[in-house]
Amino acid sequence: MAKKFLPKALSVGLSLALCAGMVMPSFAATFTDLQNVIDNKEYTGTEITREGDTITLLGTVERKEGEGSISISGTDANITLNLNGNTIDGKGEQGSVITVKDGASLTVNGADEDGKKGTITGGNASRDGGGVDVSNGSLTVKDSVITGNSAGSGGGVSVVGGSLTLENVDVSDNKTEIKTENKNGYGNGGGGISAMKSDVTLTNVTVTGNKADGIADEQYGGFNGGFGGGIEINQCGSVKMDNVNVSGNSALATGAGIDVNSAGKLTMNNVTVTDNHAGAGGGGMYIENSTVEMNNTAIYGNDAYDFYGNKQDNDLALDGWRNVTVESDPETSVVGKGSLAGWTNCWPGENEDPELGNMLEVSDGDWLDLVSRWAIPNGDDNNNGGTIPGGTVIDEPEVPLAGLFTRADAIGYLWEQSGEPEWELSDFPDVPEDHEWAVAIGWAQDMGIALADKDGNFRPDDLVLRSVESLDVSPEGELQEFLNRYAVYAGVELSADELFIELEGAWDDVIMGEDAQVIFDDFFAKLEAALNAAA
Repeated sequence: MAKKFLPKALSVGLSLALCAGMVMPSFAATFTDLQNVIDNKEYTGTEITREGDTITLLGTVERKEGEGSISISGTDANITLNLNGNTIDGKGEQGSVITVKDGASLTVNGADEDGKKGTITGGNASRDGGGVDVSNGSLTVKDSVITGNSAGSGGGVSVVGGSLTLENVDVSDNKTEIKTENKNGYGNGGGGISAMKSDVTLTNVTVTGNKADGIADEQYGGFNGGFGGGIEINQCGSVKMDNVNVSGNSALATGAGIDVNSAGKLTMNNVTVTDNHAGAGGGGMYIENSTVEMNNTAIYGNDAYDFYGNKQDNDLALDGWRNVTVESDPETSVVGKGSLAGWTNCWPGENEDPELGNMLEVSDGDWLDLVSRWAIPNGDDNNNGGTIPGGTVIDEPEVPLAGLFTRADAIGYLWEQSGEPEWELSDFPDVPEDHEWAVAIGWAQDMGIALADKDGNFRPDDLVLRSVESLDVSPEGELQEFLNRYAVYAGVELSADELFIELEGAWDDVIMGEDAQVIFDDFFAKLEAALNAAA
């Protein structure tokens, strides 16, 4: 049964003044009002009702000065919010409009009975998710508009370590910017949508007029923020787009329409990417460290500037230093130009700015099937015998461990180096019995190498990172922690907080397979030397 809420009390004087023919004034509910309903606390207004875990708006909800975000948190929180054609407005006050975190689940149904979409607007977050910020949670939005929000990352929506599903949603006129006068302030990208280490499904979605701003370092050619004007995909698992239009977006750096970095698999069906404008490469799309499948997808009419400020018809840029695979059916159209190199400053052994590699033109009816590993200004489209700036010749490079590298892959490699011992399976609930590395993970758990996170999981299929931010967050672990625990397992004596090996780079860098091979080789050489010295 729906909960009954008493109407807001009116003053006696106002009550007496109301007479026949006069209209009762309407009152917008506040964020505190909606939060009270979510938390099952007393609420005396008429704009919000609740029945079970379903909350319905009967009017606008507005943030008042000093109010924070509407928060849904905890694994017990499974809320359905019916906007009923109404608006939740953050009014530009500080903070996301809605946050979903710590295992919570939120479903937003936007439309009323006449089909009018509800709106989420006015968010102003210093970090993630101006409209909605999802952190280790699940968000589904249907029949809604997400517009006029801003953040350091994910102007409209940000999801980190969770899942995002949008159906029949318009994501428009949101932006990302560095939310501080300090040029080193927080900024990433995803003017409309930002997804990191998450599963994403977009169906019947428009992403238009969004902007990813940031700060360019003119001296070194790097960027803080400004990636993915429409959509930024970073370190993600499964990403699927069906019937999606990405147009009229802009980015200071790369991927004005869509910027893809380390996506396990991005599948694009019936997607149009057009009229987007990038400052440094990939006006339509910029792809690195990823596999992308395009079906009946058109990428055309986008533009970008290369690093030297020259405007180019650059619809699709594939990073020439990272592993990229792009496959498409005959209906896919990349009518403008793409580049095998695109913009990048990751040239092996060189500090100078790169030149663009071979230009790629694909017209309607042609197959696009490329694997880009090296920039090849003087080579052929198969990456054989190409050169990089400085004249280094690359002859059919071989990568011992290629492509994306997961936490389970890292444990599997260590298990193989230990002779592949037969072992009982782990008790991690997220490691199925038929997982490729199930036995290896069971062994690593018993050896103290693979530990459970706070939810008791191992997250086997998450991409492995370089490290955790500090050793204090143990028992969670990434590659550096796995190696240090393996060293102890192998017989190296370490005192408290002592490291046998410390990996260079940012703690949240994704480790690719070929990078992992170099790290493993160095680690086992050092381990052998240490054990021999102790013998």
